[in-house]
This record gives sequence, C-alpha cells and structure tokens, in this order.
Amino acid sequence: MVAAVEQVQRHHGSVGTLINNAGYSEISPLETCSLDRYRRQFETNVFGMARMCQLVLPGMRATGGGRIVNVGSIGGRFALPLWSGYTGSKHAMAAFSSALRMEVRGFGVEVTLVEPGFVKTNFVASLSRNMADHAQEMGCEAYAAALRSFESVTRGVLAGTECAGTRRLQNRGFRARALSWAAVEPDRAAKVIHKAVTARRPRPRYLVTGHARAAVLAQRCLPARCWEAAVCSFFIHEADSTHER
Repeated sequence: MVAAVEQVQRHHGSVGTLINNAGYSEISPLETCSLDRYRRQFETNVFGMARMCQLVLPGMRATGGGRIVNVGSIGGRFALPLWSGYTGSKHAMAAFSSALRMEVRGFGVEVTLVEPGFVKTNFVASLSRNMADHAQEMGCEAYAAALRSFESVTRGVLAGTECAGTRRLQNRGFRARALSWAAVEPDRAAKVIHKAVTARRPRPRYLVTGHARAAVLAQRCLPARCWEAAVCSFFIHEADSTHER
C-alpha cells in the first residue's frame, strides 16, 4: 500500500480521490468460524481501508480537499444469518466512515459511504467456494441445512448473471429468482460511485438498488423479532423447516 501511494504521488502529486472497494465475504455460523477467518475478514474490509485513508489524508489536507468513497454494503445496515463476519465488518466500515467524515470536514475532505444491495458480480461466486470450505469443518453438520438454504438463495444472483431466464435459474426456487430479479448490473453501482466523486456536495451515504432501500424501510417499520423472522424465512427457510419438524 505504501509503495503504491508513494508511486502515484511521485508521478501525479497528492491523491485527490480514493475509492476503497476491496472486500470479500466469510460465510459461516459464528460457532464454527475460526477467529483467524474473522481477523482476515476485518483485515481486508476494515483495516485495509483505514490504512489507505491514513496514507492519502496528509496530501489531501495539504492541498485543501479531496474525496474518499468507501464502498460498504447493505450489510452495514442490518445483519444476515451466517454472515456475522461480513456484516460485522460492514457495520464497522459504516461507523468508521461517519467518524472520519467528522474528523476531516474542516480540511475540505468529503467522505461518502456507498451501500449496494445485491449486484450481479463474481462476488457471489466466491460465496459458494467459501461455504464449501466450511462444510468440511468439524461440527458444521448442525448448520448444514442453513448453509444449504443460504447458498441456494444467494446463488440466484450468480445464476441470473450467467444465464438469466434459463432452466438453471428456474430450478432455484422463488427466493433465488426474486433475488436474481432484484439484483442490478454493476454499472448501477458504478454510476453512484461516480456521483459521489463528482457531486459538488455529495451525500454522506448512498443506498444502491431499490431492494436495498425497501429493506432498510422495512427494518425501520417492523418490530425487531418480526424483521429477523422475515430475514430467516427468506435466507435459511430450509433450516427453519427442519427445526420445526
């Protein structure tokens, strides 16, 4: 990181715009996820972002302004089952961005958090590989149904990316189809990031996708237990049905 920033500054001067978009997801029940995997999740999604900000801020202050755009997630607004590490890191990113925005407002530096919902990228493909890794971990049998249900639903986004409208997507079930239809193309998120960079007065936060805005509104309106029951019903329905039997 240090070498990359130094090289840019040596050839082009101080960094005027920083977009923090690096991130990945650990999928696992908290009970069986090793602390090392949690640490790697936060190292990439939170501490890497923090370090990049530290490296460019001196130059931004010296020139009297700059833009920092942190790409978070709708997972920074509420948690999802089996995503404690990922959504925890995105909650941390949201708090980090708010604190940083207040710290640097007097230097002309704008800090914006972009929070996409489900977007049709290869990010979802990594979820299946991650869950396959966890399926081999000791003690994971108790959560097998939940993992299977979660994978079936989230892979609807990947199916929509690769072959929307084909039999593969049709066989995923209505939850997978709903998520695939709700997910947006990457250029939707890219346009919002561009707006955050170029707007005269960017918003502190931008929600991307209609389903993200609808979900945030629903969470605000519903009692906490009702909201969590709805989330579980959508993402780990198979596990809930197994427990009921």
